[in-house]
Amino acid sequence: MLLISYVKLLFAMQPSESETNMLRDTIYGTAFETWLIRDTKVLEQSDWLLLAFDRTINFEGFSERPYDDGPNLAVGFGVNVNKLSYHEAYYLAWARYIDMYGIVSSKIKCFEDLPITWKSVLLDIQYNTGDLFEFTNFVQAICDRDLLMAITELKDSNYYHQVTSRAEQNIKHLERSFR
Repeated sequence: MLLISYVKLLFAMQPSESETNMLRDTIYGTAFETWLIRDTKVLEQSDWLLLAFDRTINFEGFSERPYDDGPNLAVGFGVNVNKLSYHEAYYLAWARYIDMYGIVSSKIKCFEDLPITWKSVLLDIQYNTGDLFEFTNFVQAICDRDLLMAITELKDSNYYHQVTSRAEQNIKHLERSFR
């Protein structure tokens, strides 16, 4: 439902009140309000603005790797990474998160049946490592709702040793929702 609400906003459709509240709760307070106000104004101009945007990104071309763009470093469709604003970074991260949600939810058969907190742990690991699917035994333990095995597998990973504090917080998140 969150993804549907976000897509509705992107394509100038009016999300329901419950969808708007869910998005607000998800994206948190003032950042959401700023985003919604600014993007709603942009969406009012969506017809010509999307055409102009398409024209510009066609000129820019796409590069998945950073490249020299004059005195700056750019990526994607000419996005200047030397002067990336908080909002640009936030939108890029959010778009990446939405993509990851699609991948994770389609590859993990039990995903939709898991508690939201467990889903958020899976997405966080995917976001941090880039490949949740290297954690085969961990993912299977999550699907089996075998918390002890999931924790054991997580603690026995490079991820745990590289970002111990983050991994410990994810373990606590799993434990709290298991009770």
